Amino acid sequence: MFLKDFTRTATPGSITPVTVPADHRVRPATGLTGGTLIETETGWQMAADLRIGQRVHTLDGGAAMILGLDRRPVRDLPAIRIPGGLAETCCDLILPCDQYLLTDTLRDPHMPDLDLVLIPARAWASQPCVTEIRYTGEIITPLFADEEILWANSGALLHCPAITTGPGRLPLDGFFLPLPEAEARAFLTRRAQLALA
Repeated sequence: MFLKDFTRTATPGSITPVTVPADHRVRPATGLTGGTLIETETGWQMAADLRIGQRVHTLDGGAAMILGLDRRPVRDLPAIRIPGGLAETCCDLILPCDQYLLTDTLRDPHMPDLDLVLIPARAWASQPCVTEIRYTGEIITPLFADEEILWANSGALLHCPAITTGPGRLPLDGFFLPLPEAEARAFLTRRAQLALA
């Protein structure tokens, strides 16, 4: 992240893609649902259509190359539907409950030293109009040289792991602070009040 990785200046042919073996004993509740719109170098594209070697736009303004894709069919996976307009989205965003979104703190007085924090999607269920659903389809996790934050549904910021970390996990020494669910719910309530002030 933030231009640390070598893939940003490499050509697609100079990198050997990595196939991520599916471990069906582990079902991470993170990733992108197939219809999530991701900003690629050639425009917005559904997560289901992403390919290894493709470059996607990231928070730091660079284009990071997808080195691996973890694809898992799921049935009745607990998920959250965030309606368009909330979390800076242009249309409804469906996320697995444990997928992290990067969120502006709006100078929350309880977190004076932080501008951005990672919030698990399930914490958004405490907000008006957000619903808990069951998702059946495919969960796609793009994997990069370093952890990345991708633009989704025009304005949401979604965390994706490094290929060395693997799907369903946050790095122990990640760039952004992940909030536990209870703390994240309290933060989102305060954030809604700050947004109205």
